[in-house]
Amino acid sequence: DVSGLLLDFSEPYHPPRWTLSHNGTPFANRGELHIVTGKSGHGKTAFMSQVMATLLCGKFGGMSYEGEPPQLPVVLYIDTEQGKDDSIAIKNRVCSLSGLNYNKPQSQFRFIRMRDTETAQQRWHQILQAVWEAKPNIIFMDGMLDIVDDYNNQELCQPKIRQFMKMATYYNASIWCVLHENPTFEKMVGTL
Repeated sequence: DVSGLLLDFSEPYHPPRWTLSHNGTPFANRGELHIVTGKSGHGKTAFMSQVMATLLCGKFGGMSYEGEPPQLPVVLYIDTEQGKDDSIAIKNRVCSLSGLNYNKPQSQFRFIRMRDTETAQQRWHQILQAVWEAKPNIIFMDGMLDIVDDYNNQELCQPKIRQFMKMATYYNASIWCVLHENPTFEKMVGTL
């Protein structure tokens, strides 16, 4: 049955619903995936901290939140790699940059750590549960390689990308994923 696949020609076009702008130029459409890539230690997490701060307080540096004021989004940060102290440091940095108290839970900013979750399948199920519970508008997935057992296996990787796209559509969320580059050349690691 392909009837549900046919585009309804009477449905009007809706322009992009931008999440952010930089010096007045909008970017990061809601309902889409955004990939942040770079070599290890080159500032991917620091950049995402600045993006999260912008989302949590409305403006940071040259960036501005482009969502529906006055309500700011709910941000979920998923950390698959860092030790607990490093995770706390990231949380403290984001809260400090956005003017939030980093000693008290924030309903607008959720942070989950998955370093101690053993398998990729368990991590994926925990991610789905956390997203369902938090219902975030913006999701940051720091450590996308950790959601599959073999990031060089096309049969494992393609379904995860599809599932992230479906999640972005279902929650009308902007999803930011970190993918590392190979240490020796400028290409993202693996098939994922």
